[in-house]
Amino acid sequence: MRRRWLPGGGFVLLVASWSGLAAFLAWGLAEPDLDRAWWILSRTDRGAAELTAGDAEVLARCIERHPALARDRLGDKRLKHLARTSGGWSTAPTSHFLVLRGREAGLRVALEARGASSWPLTVEVSVGGAGCRLEYPQAGTQECVVPLPSSGAEERPVLGRLAASGGFATSDPEESVGLRFVEPGNGYGS
Repeated sequence: MRRRWLPGGGFVLLVASWSGLAAFLAWGLAEPDLDRAWWILSRTDRGAAELTAGDAEVLARCIERHPALARDRLGDKRLKHLARTSGGWSTAPTSHFLVLRGREAGLRVALEARGASSWPLTVEVSVGGAGCRLEYPQAGTQECVVPLPSSGAEERPVLGRLAASGGFATSDPEESVGLRFVEPGNGYGS
């Protein structure tokens, strides 16, 4: 009859300690969300490409935990494009924005569209898992209400997304084209 050899306690302890060390090093080398959010925001400041889905998820998590990140960017505005814009106009077919969500239920979003490559233009607005759709038969301003529940006792910043059905172009370099936020109390957003 053959005898099976089982590893001893010292060997099991050695393997467990090496496994623990590997897990600890992997955890320590992972990039923290706040650090990644800082890199994302610095890329948008430089006018780099729009956010990836992963970047947007990290940024939304950081804004939820640390609302001051978004409040600093919003300044005195309620809605603001996250990426660099030209006079408040975003020409990206997909873009992200910051919004200061009020205490009331529902979020009113008003957007002006100009210079679409083709009309009609459709813009999907999504914030916090809810959304609305804007239809532009021609250049102009449209608004919708994103059906969000009340944010509670205080206003909270959140990350939103705009997705336009087409691009924007103009033959006149002096003409502003794209999408920009319209805020009734403060004129135009950026």
